[in-house]
Amino acid sequence: AGERDFVSGTYPDFKYESIAFYAMSGSSTGTSPVFRFFNPQSGAHFYTISATERDFVRTTYPVFQFEGNSWWAQTTAGGGNTAMYRFYNSKTGAHFYTGSAAERDFVIRTLPDFKYESVAFYAMSGQATGVSPVFRFYNPDSGAHFYTISEAERDYVRSTLVNFQYNGPSWWAQAAGGNGTAAVYRFYN
Repeated sequence: AGERDFVSGTYPDFKYESIAFYAMSGSSTGTSPVFRFFNPQSGAHFYTISATERDFVRTTYPVFQFEGNSWWAQTTAGGGNTAMYRFYNSKTGAHFYTGSAAERDFVIRTLPDFKYESVAFYAMSGQATGVSPVFRFYNPDSGAHFYTISEAERDYVRSTLVNFQYNGPSWWAQAAGGNGTAAVYRFYN
């Protein structure tokens, strides 16, 4: 609440909307923060767990707005985690993430503009206590995908942004507060 109040008090143009989701507030063995960037020119988001890549993007591509840590991800497979495969779309400059090996293989075989980069991080592949689905949308106008854990935001996009195609849940993430988690607040300007 302290950070939320600081932003509200310091930046009056930013209006508090809601808690977007809960994320791991500290590192534990085998985890890493997922750093999030937004490119306002393309409307696409970019995610990485690499601090080196985060720093490179921050210093080399000023158009990318660093939005902070989105959540904590596993750095290795195991324990019910699934690999999140990352692609770079050389035509649009956007990145695409999928946890499906079948979808990964389909994209590699049939979409030559999508260059497979690597496993970006590991996420939960199914429902468990205290987690919620991360919903995926596709915007054919920009060629970018959009991901949200918020059911309210999912419903807003589905009812308001008719060009966004709803793909459904893509993976699962921490969505409710508990030990080792902290609220991630959403503001709009």
